[in-house]
Amino acid sequence: TTPLEYTPGTSEGYSDGAFYLLARIVEKVAGEDINRFLWHELFYPLKFQEVAWQKDPQGHPNGGSGMFMQASDVAKLGAVYKNGGVYQGRRYLTRESVDTVLGRGYELHVRDRESGVYGKGGMLGQNLIILPKADRVVAYTGCGDNGAASDWIMKHQEF
Repeated sequence: TTPLEYTPGTSEGYSDGAFYLLARIVEKVAGEDINRFLWHELFYPLKFQEVAWQKDPQGHPNGGSGMFMQASDVAKLGAVYKNGGVYQGRRYLTRESVDTVLGRGYELHVRDRESGVYGKGGMLGQNLIILPKADRVVAYTGCGDNGAASDWIMKHQEF
């Protein structure tokens, strides 16, 4: 019932709202909390060490932000994407979904079109960099490095 502030397609702005709604949709379809769903479908099989997710007042994970995990586990997610949805011989995502994510810039964004590097940054300097030509994934946590480490990694892909 609330009128839109802008005419659709004329303005854009950052929001985690769509991710929150998507997480709630996954919960409805899966019939369980998205956190539990991800643990048995993704985190346990990938041997994640631990994951914590910020939740709303009703106890639902936010879906788009506030997820905490170790850099080594973030790198595993990067490897899933680098390998077209497969990690250590097991398929976690369809090739089509990986292509959609990369083609449309959902969560993973092109960092260097020429070399095909893509990745994702976090709020406090966390980064995932996927270097397909070097067959490498780099994940690290930082504290506001302003992109200096990412720039160095992309410049020295063959380190």
